[in-house]
Amino acid sequence: AGLGTADGLPVGGETAHLEAELRLALEEVAHLQNVLAGANMKILALEMQSKNLADDSGGSHEVIRSLIQELRQPLTSVIGYTELLMSESVGILGALQRKFMERIRASATRMDTLMTDLSKISSIETGSAAAIRAVDLYEVMDHAVSETDERISQKEIALELDLSEDLPGLVLDQDAVEQIIIQLLQNAASVTPQGGTIELSARKQDMESQSFILVQVTDQGGGIAADDLPRLFWRHYRNGSPTIAGIGDNGVGLSIARTLTEAQGGRIWVDSIPNKSATFSVLLPVTRVLPKPVLADENPG
Repeated sequence: AGLGTADGLPVGGETAHLEAELRLALEEVAHLQNVLAGANMKILALEMQSKNLADDSGGSHEVIRSLIQELRQPLTSVIGYTELLMSESVGILGALQRKFMERIRASATRMDTLMTDLSKISSIETGSAAAIRAVDLYEVMDHAVSETDERISQKEIALELDLSEDLPGLVLDQDAVEQIIIQLLQNAASVTPQGGTIELSARKQDMESQSFILVQVTDQGGGIAADDLPRLFWRHYRNGSPTIAGIGDNGVGLSIARTLTEAQGGRIWVDSIPNKSATFSVLLPVTRVLPKPVLADENPG
């Protein structure tokens, strides 16, 4: 008689087959992790090298972008295999195996985020930004919240929205405005404890015959020490420096938010309540004022 099943679970030869599939998948994940580790070392070496290229004309940025593209394939495989194993479609995972899989997934997702941030920084520094156009701030807010909804939901965080009903349209880089809000929401979600609250607000402000939009994100991350505020938006603050309590694990995100804000002619700052919260504020002009182009035969003197 053929082998049957017990309580709906495969037994006998089928179990052995699934165990073999699981073992092969784990070996493949381990191999891909080694590939990623080697590529990560290349990124670190390239970053150190780029610090000595002050007059670089953009070549190092092209190398970085090419390397990111090469990393995408093995990283996608790691994430894909991890999701496959965690779905238990090729075998039942034990508690310890699932714990290891969760760590692999978290690390792979973290690396994907770092590569995305690295790509954004490269694009910003080479000036490859989208053209400015009319921006519907309500739509931008909706997209930004959708991008961070999973991270917020995982920690059962309540997101409170306070958007004025008379927000004017903006004439800015829509992708840049969206990324600014995403980075601030991601930072708030990282530091806000389980079951906490994040507040997102936006309102119009008129100052000196010019209109602005003030966007604010308030977290419950315990605030930021006054001594840490000067280096808060500095991209390389972690190189040889202690981490900053009250901000997310990826300090690069705040640097991106600052760079994009200033590129739109805006300003970003933070107000902190010790042991309670931090509020990140972004002030954006309703219409971006472009600098006057300097003609080749124009004498600035």
